[in-house]
Amino acid sequence: MEPIAMDIPNYGLYGEKERDVFPEYIHIESIRSRSVQHGWKFRPHRHHNLYQFFFISNGGGKYQIDGRFRELGENQVLVIAPMIIHGFKFLPKTEGWVLTIPDIYLQILLQHEPKSLENLAGGIHFQCTREDISKQFCILFDEIAVENQRNLVLSQLSLKGYITLLIAKILTEQPKIDVDLHVPLSRKQLLMNEFKTLISEHYKKRIGVSDYAGLLGITATHLTRICKNLRGVSALKLIDDRTLLETQRLLIYTSMTIAEISYELGFNDPAHFSKYFYNKTEQNPTQFRKGFMQK
Repeated sequence: MEPIAMDIPNYGLYGEKERDVFPEYIHIESIRSRSVQHGWKFRPHRHHNLYQFFFISNGGGKYQIDGRFRELGENQVLVIAPMIIHGFKFLPKTEGWVLTIPDIYLQILLQHEPKSLENLAGGIHFQCTREDISKQFCILFDEIAVENQRNLVLSQLSLKGYITLLIAKILTEQPKIDVDLHVPLSRKQLLMNEFKTLISEHYKKRIGVSDYAGLLGITATHLTRICKNLRGVSALKLIDDRTLLETQRLLIYTSMTIAEISYELGFNDPAHFSKYFYNKTEQNPTQFRKGFMQK
């Protein structure tokens, strides 16, 4: 595998331009489906706001994480956190799954289990040493793939259940099997996690970067530097992402008026809220709602 270059591409999914998608968007595909297109090789790249969960059922190869090379084999689980530079060279005919989940989706799903998200952020890789454990992972990934294709009324609820079970299974098995691979979180990572928790608690108050920095006991400049370093985006972008997620949810899943949504999210003026939404999405709230309903 080639060494890491200075200019690391930042993708949505590998080979695709990063684009804004509804933050509850879940993607799962077989390792084979994208690997065949790229000759089973994936150059070093990263995703600024996506977690990826891999399960290798057959085959393997090598992977690169921030310049470190490791072997990848059958019945192995791998979790890659946002902004981690990674690349792969799979053996031809390798079988398995790759599940891609937006960071903000997991923040909300695991909001009452912050330690779980911290463990995922540290990176995980382990070998299933028992056949029954491997089968359980196979079943979970298979069920997520099937449910994601169904796109039924309760599919989102089902997916949240399966993903919660998958994460619980990973965190349950990982310490037993591969404790030495767990990477302790740095102070920057701990501050980042605390910042994301504070955003979830206060985003409806419309407070700014300086206010969050004050709650963390650091300067706004320091907070922005941490976000740029760990996530590749500004602190303000992370705050906006949470506001936009809730806006999209309220537009899609409720009958609240635009004015009601604007007040719910801490805006004093519905016109200002509509302008804010348009500047971030290039659609006004009404257009977004109608467009989603037409889909």
